Amino acid sequence: MNRYAAWLTIVFLFGWTGATAGPSDDPVEAVIDRMPVDERIGHLLFIAFTGTTSGLDLDRALDELHPGGVLFYGRNVGTLPEVQALTRRIHRGELPPLAGIDEEGGFVVRFPQGIPNLPSAMALGATRSEELAEETGRQLGRCLRASGFDLDFAPVLDVHSATSPSWIGTRAISDDEAVVARIGGAFIRGASSAGLLTVAKHFPGIGATADDPHTTTVRLPGPHLTPFRAAIAAGAPAVMTAHAIVSSIDAEHPVSISPAWHELLRRDLRFDGVIMSDALQMEGLPKTQGIGRAAVDAILAGSDMVVTSWMPRERTAIRDALRDAYTRGEISEIRLRTSLRRLLALQRLLASMAVQPCGTSDAGRRVARAAVTLVRGKRPLLRGNDALYIGIDGPLRRAFTNTILLPHTIEHSSYFERQLPARKPRTIVASAYNESQMSIVRMAQKKFPGARLVFVDLGSPYLLGNLNAAVEICTYGPGDAEQQAALDVLRGIAPATGTMPLRAISKP
Repeated sequence: MNRYAAWLTIVFLFGWTGATAGPSDDPVEAVIDRMPVDERIGHLLFIAFTGTTSGLDLDRALDELHPGGVLFYGRNVGTLPEVQALTRRIHRGELPPLAGIDEEGGFVVRFPQGIPNLPSAMALGATRSEELAEETGRQLGRCLRASGFDLDFAPVLDVHSATSPSWIGTRAISDDEAVVARIGGAFIRGASSAGLLTVAKHFPGIGATADDPHTTTVRLPGPHLTPFRAAIAAGAPAVMTAHAIVSSIDAEHPVSISPAWHELLRRDLRFDGVIMSDALQMEGLPKTQGIGRAAVDAILAGSDMVVTSWMPRERTAIRDALRDAYTRGEISEIRLRTSLRRLLALQRLLASMAVQPCGTSDAGRRVARAAVTLVRGKRPLLRGNDALYIGIDGPLRRAFTNTILLPHTIEHSSYFERQLPARKPRTIVASAYNESQMSIVRMAQKKFPGARLVFVDLGSPYLLGNLNAAVEICTYGPGDAEQQAALDVLRGIAPATGTMPLRAISKP
């Protein structure tokens, strides 16, 4: 057993001795004492990297930065053996970093091989089922842990705008705080039961806007705290702060660098786990004095970790700025140790959680079936066999003979206009998950007035707009399970049992 693991085992077996004890009395403080300064600073970093194998970039980052966590994006995910080799490499060492991934389901799927692709958060919201949300979290937790991951940057607890489209889209559970709280809390309980750490995001809730914090500084009048209270009650061990100005508490600073918002999270919500910033390279966080200064401001505000970019120069600049701030006393010894104690407690929690086999589960299929929502239409929804399908590939396309396949982005609409048949079809069955694809659906609707349009919305319900199709169905995601569930409803094999998660979208 390595020396850090031995100390953590002592803490686990004999209990927490209190944050005020000195190094000679507290085994956690002894662990910190044994860490060189560069390792202490490095543990404040949750780094991203390049590549899908354990190459030079990751190896150098691990050896030079000593990070507390390593984050996988889609660019890092290759085959299952490659992923497992990477997580084993990350877990080598005396106090290994956490292996984390951004796996939300729906459109945010980083790990397509070896783990069942799960429906979106909004699909879970449409089911209104805490049981399904908990089973979804449990299944995801089992498979991620079996693949070597310790932590998932999920669930999203942002409350969707109640009146208009939001940047968060189907990543949001609902526009109802109570629904987000119930479903989000159940997901956390399920993931925890399978040994997976979760990160509730993006505190204090930034779904009620069309502005995307990846590209601009979001401004909101007030928070949505109910889901985060529920997440903390459910045992969420980590919370991610948002790069957004929420003026009800602090009208000047983004939450991620706002001491007032960090204090509210600690004092009012009584959260004693790990606080992480969102990725520092996002444009929503002003960096007038550089990305390193932004990292220092986040730690001084109360964050325990900062999520860095995959660019080596930026990762090093962040580490150097934090080390310099510590050396000159701007980040005090007490401040640094407070965060390190929380990070060691997170490691101790992880060590106490049992890892289970990935196994098999039909949770994704059951969520997809329960989520299908009939917004408009009278049965029978499909009438006759003379139908033209316009949409993406999958079970829906394979159900029809005459099809026009739509890619993710439509660059030349004239190409698809030429594919439209000369004779008007009686029925057009269409599917889409973005506005680019919708342009072709509307083109067909305009060319064939009077044709019965059956539309399957695979994205945000706001895509429905003023389409006024004869049948409108929402699945909240484009996966095979969602498409098959929609097809079964169209054919009358299964009922549409989903409840629209957005109250502004309702049946006529």
